[in-house]
Amino acid sequence: IFTSKLFLYTLLAFVLADTVILIYTGNIVKKDEIPYSAYKILNEELKDLPESEKEELINKEYERNNAFSIITNIINNKNSESEYIREFAESLKNENKELYDKYINEYENRTYKYTGDEAKELELFEEIKKEYDECKNYKNTITGILEKADDLETISIFQESEDDFSNKNIKDTAKNYEKMLNVEVHYIPSKGIDSFTNMGITDIFIVLMIFVMATIIIYEEREKNLFPLIKSTKNGRCKTILSKIFVMFIAILAISLILYAVNFIYYGITIGYGDLSANLQSINTFIYSTLQISIGGYIALFLITKIAVFFIVSLMILLVSNLAKNNTSNYIALILIFGISFLLYKTIDPISKYNVFRIINIIN
Repeated sequence: IFTSKLFLYTLLAFVLADTVILIYTGNIVKKDEIPYSAYKILNEELKDLPESEKEELINKEYERNNAFSIITNIINNKNSESEYIREFAESLKNENKELYDKYINEYENRTYKYTGDEAKELELFEEIKKEYDECKNYKNTITGILEKADDLETISIFQESEDDFSNKNIKDTAKNYEKMLNVEVHYIPSKGIDSFTNMGITDIFIVLMIFVMATIIIYEEREKNLFPLIKSTKNGRCKTILSKIFVMFIAILAISLILYAVNFIYYGITIGYGDLSANLQSINTFIYSTLQISIGGYIALFLITKIAVFFIVSLMILLVSNLAKNNTSNYIALILIFGISFLLYKTIDPISKYNVFRIINIIN
């Protein structure tokens, strides 16, 4: 399989397509959003700073850009033909007199070193400040969860039976979060890791590669009518399918690592990840996680989980391929399976009693 031209050319095509899509989405589709370069600059500045200096930098930049936005609003409205708008500008100035006086001189020669744009600069630091504040209050957040669990446990409806599911669930939640009180968090912007772990097109490419591998492993044998010969040999069928499964696993492992390495390198260069040895909860996205691992450990776990899921999908494709009488029926069966999976994923409500079919789903 690894010497097959179809395999090699398809893999190369998907690597190139993945790279092009990464560049396109980062520079064209998202051109009206905060640029990746802004997060990169900020990541570099925050990387080696202690938490107190991170807080100082973030608060200062937020205050500064918020002040510039207010001053711009005042200047744009104070000469309006509408008396109401002029009064609004004067009221805005009086409400923010301290900020206005502090930054009015700097306003004339203002620069926006992260994004080059006033609105985007403020949006960036609104986002970063919100993340930082949540990270700073991590222990208070966990304490709040524990206190809520405590309060719920005291309600009589949850104390009717020691085996009551709700009561047990509350106790389990409290137990899981108690150990998180000792977790040290060091704020890291979430943009890099979030972008890396949400690149769905890569998953599609890997599934398509599984189809290509199935074509090479199964379909060519069917086309050459080799199945009767394999079945006639001692343990031929068993050994053959086990060898196919092993080859499929190795191929999926290699393909996944290659494509996700492309993503990891790209986002590392354009956005940055910060300190990968920091606890996972240092990233705002995972602040409620009870996994006691580093960010680097989470990335490893993420890849292992992805590879395991792709391997399960490949086993399903191999099974359907072996059971199918011909290539046409095989294609139809696989299209139906993926089509039904997509339909279930899109139509079942997350809070429905049938949600299990949405969760245990190839598309999901």
